[in-house]
Amino acid sequence: MTITTPDRQTLLDTATSFSKSYDEWTVEGALRVRTSDCMHQLHPASMNRPCMSNQDLAAYLASVNRLFQNYRVHVADSETVVDVEKRTVVLHAHGTADTILGPFKNEYIFILKMDETGGKIQRIDEFVDSLAVLGLVPRIKEEWAKNSS
Repeated sequence: MTITTPDRQTLLDTATSFSKSYDEWTVEGALRVRTSDCMHQLHPASMNRPCMSNQDLAAYLASVNRLFQNYRVHVADSETVVDVEKRTVVLHAHGTADTILGPFKNEYIFILKMDETGGKIQRIDEFVDSLAVLGLVPRIKEEWAKNSS
């Protein structure tokens, strides 16, 4: 049995599909590019976030997707790194969204490990601007709850 390595373009196409899935901001969009056993770890470790299965991610997105509108992720293509042998793509991205408290901005590094075909992601390590996330998301949830009552 010969093991084939996906080509660079396949890995880039999958990474692009991943980043564009954020623009949909739906559970279906997020899961479309992942293997059934994909694991997603949010970093830095100081955020104390558990590694998420697809099921965990679906529940998380369902709890926060109403808090953000017009979510967009912009990848700095010139900074994308592809390791074909390891089936890994590293993306540097910036995210923006509208919230009940005004504009939301974040910066990301995504390390995407693809499956054998290169067409699905089996591991995601997501590094975020923890100050932006930990400082704003609880306030957005609180404001949303006040306005929903």
